[in-house]
Amino acid sequence: MSAELVEAALGPMKTMLIADGYLLDARLNDRVVEISVSATPDACAECLVPKEMLAAMAADMLTRQGADVDASTLSITYPADH
Repeated sequence: MSAELVEAALGPMKTMLIADGYLLDARLNDRVVEISVSATPDACAECLVPKEMLAAMAADMLTRQGADVDASTLSITYPADH
């Protein structure tokens, strides 16, 4: 898995979250994809899906790009976690 693959796979998710007032930062750290979601002042609190759902969506997007992903290779941080 490469940083470029992560960026390409999660690009649509970034776009989706921006529409609801959230920013997504995804980084590849060793073999773990670290996904951080932060809220903008215009964030829609009711629009953010549960963390488990976002993880499943991210894993699916990454898998479709050829990445070997499971729960141990994803780390997700939400605004409430900061």
